[in-house]
Amino acid sequence: MAFPFPKTDSASHVERRAAWRWLSLAFLLFLVLAVLQVDVVHLEGDHTSYLVLAPYPTLGFVHGGGEEGHYRRTHPGAPLPWWLVGRYLVLAELTDG
Repeated sequence: MAFPFPKTDSASHVERRAAWRWLSLAFLLFLVLAVLQVDVVHLEGDHTSYLVLAPYPTLGFVHGGGEEGHYRRTHPGAPLPWWLVGRYLVLAELTDG
């Protein structure tokens, strides 16, 4: 039985499915990269933690912590990492208690 109305679009069913697959794959890749950028930052000498959006995807989830100046003493002469410089966007403030 033939479809009673002629097709009005130029893309076939197979082409539309392929387009949806590529769009879904792109969205999944974007979602994975976004999740890899969400981290927890503990500021040195502070008891407050922050759920942050890092400037680039990271494999670690928890950064910082310890007493004031701990990173500078253990890494003398090294450039400061993004969580000590403040290059992140705070999503939420978390308390340790």
